Amino acid sequence: MPESEVALEYARAKGVDGSMLIIEDSTSSTADQMRWIKNNLMTGGISSGDIIIISDAYHLPRAIEISKFFNLDIKVAESIHKQDFKDKITNKIRESIALFNFWNFAL
Repeated sequence: MPESEVALEYARAKGVDGSMLIIEDSTSSTADQMRWIKNNLMTGGISSGDIIIISDAYHLPRAIEISKFFNLDIKVAESIHKQDFKDKITNKIRESIALFNFWNFAL
């Protein structure tokens, strides 16, 4: 089952109104996801301030920076997923490289 569907089912199990959730499963990068939000949700009358991006803590700083690039004023929420020290270091390095690439090459 895709990660987004698992998250949707988890949110529903915790009592979140499913009609308030949108699953985006057509993109493959954070920049593409922010572009999708801008092109699909903002044109539908939803304010970017009403959007909450849920992701792992290591990924949220990059999501916030990329959302600023697209002039989106999103909110973020950290998932409860915890990582061991090795995974934290690996993901910090990966996210740093990804953010560097985005700001230098718009990738």
